[in-house]
Amino acid sequence: MSAKIYIEAEDTWRYFKENEDDLENVMHLVAENEDYGVEIYLENEGGLPGFSAYVDSDLMLTERAINEKDCEITAARIYDDYLTERFFETLGEHDDSLTKVDELTIIDEREDELDLVFEDLLHIASDGKADTYEILEQVKDDVLELLYRKYKISIWRPMYLVDEDGEEFYEEYPYECMIFDDEEPEKKGA
Repeated sequence: MSAKIYIEAEDTWRYFKENEDDLENVMHLVAENEDYGVEIYLENEGGLPGFSAYVDSDLMLTERAINEKDCEITAARIYDDYLTERFFETLGEHDDSLTKVDELTIIDEREDELDLVFEDLLHIASDGKADTYEILEQVKDDVLELLYRKYKISIWRPMYLVDEDGEEFYEEYPYECMIFDDEEPEKKGA
């Protein structure tokens, strides 16, 4: 196997900090697997390390880390997913052959996970005094939109969206496809 790691996962944060200015303009190749056609890059995304995985020059993944530990964990996971034999499982996860039932199951399971997290957040933040059920959906929507729009964090929240032609489509990272109420359609890059 021809996996090559140029910057070890535990060194990615240090490397990012040492090359922060250059990484604003140029992505640096940090690992690759020529057998799989995989290249993994590091760049500066708004002051945070951003990783991109390409397979045969097609962008397959972008992910940002928020601190040193997250940077190491993110790099290690991406390396494991794209440089080892797990690559074939990872590639399968990008397979568009999900059935409608699969998609609905994924949506329901993810919404349940998010609901639990936000219920805990609201309960702890209000010291148990707020009726979190009434505001749960709105807070969840507002916070996830804020994380995407302000902090440029890709949010995995599978859902169905409707395109300009009125056709429904399944999207796992929907915020990247959305035009928000305060945006003009022509300003939104897709």
